[in-house]
Amino acid sequence: GFGEMHAGRYLPRLKAALEGADKERPLFLFLNIADAHRPWQDIPEGLDWVEGQGTVSFSKNDDDGLWQRYIEGATTAEEEAALLPRLSDVYDYAVYQADLNLGRSLDWLSQEGWTGPDTRIVVTSDHGEFLGEHRLLDHGHYVYDGNVRVPFLSVNGPDFLPERLNGLHAYDISLRGG
Repeated sequence: GFGEMHAGRYLPRLKAALEGADKERPLFLFLNIADAHRPWQDIPEGLDWVEGQGTVSFSKNDDDGLWQRYIEGATTAEEEAALLPRLSDVYDYAVYQADLNLGRSLDWLSQEGWTGPDTRIVVTSDHGEFLGEHRLLDHGHYVYDGNVRVPFLSVNGPDFLPERLNGLHAYDISLRGG
């Protein structure tokens, strides 16, 4: 389930899944890295780019909850001023964690000999996320570009070598929105 393999719990599960597999046989490996999917994690203290804080949680099923009140415009200006930057922070931290998991996974797969000249890596997402845009939170049945346009990156063969990627999986906080 979402949240069960966030952060440091992901790579050990990947290692266990491939334990005993034959590296000489073709392998199709689908990595579902869901750190950026709710439930989001608390942001720990001590990061130099975001303040430590608890996560934001809400349910679409709560008739008087945060999600419902926000999309109906029933939240106060003060609530929104506190909510929206916090949502952005916890989501940015979640994307950061997903990026770390992808990097650790690709590094380990390469170190353990699971990659070679015929390796193809495809990185994409299943949907975007609304953090207040269009008065929406979360994702779902929305057809705005922010929900349906997703990144796609394909790397083939020798280009996969970590030295060729040179930090491609490193989170660049200079791109982080304000």
